[in-house]
Amino acid sequence: MGFKLLVLNPVEQEGTEYINAWPDKLKETIPGIEVNLARSVGEAMEVIGEVDAAFGNIVPELFERAQPQVDRLSSSWSQSWLLPPGLVRQ
Repeated sequence: MGFKLLVLNPVEQEGTEYINAWPDKLKETIPGIEVNLARSVGEAMEVIGEVDAAFGNIVPELFERAQPQVDRLSSSWSQSWLLPPGLVRQ
């Protein structure tokens, strides 16, 4: 079973160029991981609903787009502890 990760590192965000190397490093280290590097919120919007986790400045619009995925993850007690209280719709 694979694991899908979104890494959001906007072009305009200065001093974070090193993050662009993370996808390759993660793929070398973690078998089965799929890493999507988004260089804008727009790019992140395209994949946020398909990933298991996200890293970066995840703005409210991205959380709204990811909500079905968050709801699915929260239905499993083993993963729901990862979610902050109030994030999942009851």
